[in-house]
Amino acid sequence: MDELWSDFEGPRSLSRYLSVADDGAPAASLLARRVEADFDPSDDLKGLWSSHAEAAVRLERLIREGPSLEEGASLRPPEISLLDLKAEIARRLEESCVLCHHACGVDRTEEGTGICGVPDEAIVYSETLHLGEEPELVPSHAVFFGGCTLSCVFCQNWATARLRGHYTRTSPEDLVEAIRLKRLNGSRNVNWVGGDPSPHLPSVLEVLSALEVNVPSVWNSNMYASRPSMELLSGTQDLFLADLKYGNDECGSELSGVVEYTSTVHRNLLLASEGAGLIVRHLVMPGHLECCTAPALNWVSENLGPDTRVNVMFQYRPEHRAHDHQGINRRLTAGERSRALELVEDAGLTGLV
Repeated sequence: MDELWSDFEGPRSLSRYLSVADDGAPAASLLARRVEADFDPSDDLKGLWSSHAEAAVRLERLIREGPSLEEGASLRPPEISLLDLKAEIARRLEESCVLCHHACGVDRTEEGTGICGVPDEAIVYSETLHLGEEPELVPSHAVFFGGCTLSCVFCQNWATARLRGHYTRTSPEDLVEAIRLKRLNGSRNVNWVGGDPSPHLPSVLEVLSALEVNVPSVWNSNMYASRPSMELLSGTQDLFLADLKYGNDECGSELSGVVEYTSTVHRNLLLASEGAGLIVRHLVMPGHLECCTAPALNWVSENLGPDTRVNVMFQYRPEHRAHDHQGINRRLTAGERSRALELVEDAGLTGLV
């Protein structure tokens, strides 16, 4: 879909996201909501995916036409939209859950939970205007979901990631209204964050299918989603705010309890970059500059381009069970910070936040 954004700086450019944020263009979800989907809810999953492929072609055509905000808003929403179809498929995927790469196979529609710990409802800890994100995002309407697809031993948000403490089970209708009000009060986007939003994909798609407000949708994720989830996200998000934690599978397994980390996240970063804005975050960890920071930054430069927006973060602190792991049981040294900046320069990255 690279050619769809030929009027901008490139498929990884933030130009279209910024235009939507400033009401200069329709959000991806508004366009997806105006594409008709021909399907019957009684269809099997294979039939739904076939209908999805046909409707996705119509969405690509609409995007290629590049309607203005006024033109996009004037398009009458069909009785059943592509977003409705995406939400239906996502709910089906919950029946033997494969929304993330763990593919637990748990039936979450029957209150079962897998590694993420999330049932089939949106578990929300808070939703607020947030000023702690990248400059292009703030003020950001952050919807903080509970649960996570990674089990990081150094997690700074382990209580919410493991569904501890007070949270609410929030309906799509309530989130639609919250997004509308936050947009009226100056939000630049709605920012789906956690934990990780992947287990909440069905709820997010249901919200977007009912949302008439023009607001960019930001998928703020560890990017350990499954390939089907990425296909459902395609055409619905205006920006991916994506983590790239590790440069190898061994560190991902030891510190976050995941398999095939690099191939999964690399694939998803490439898919994300095809039709939406992209900011890649990399948390520099003590003792992991050569095994993780160097290969991660080099991969971004070589595969996504040296001008990719990258946020190299130095705010690591040993939290949760990090004190039990030699090497990450401390903060970064001044030397490690300097070495990380050298690795950025070595990778030739120019699009730094």
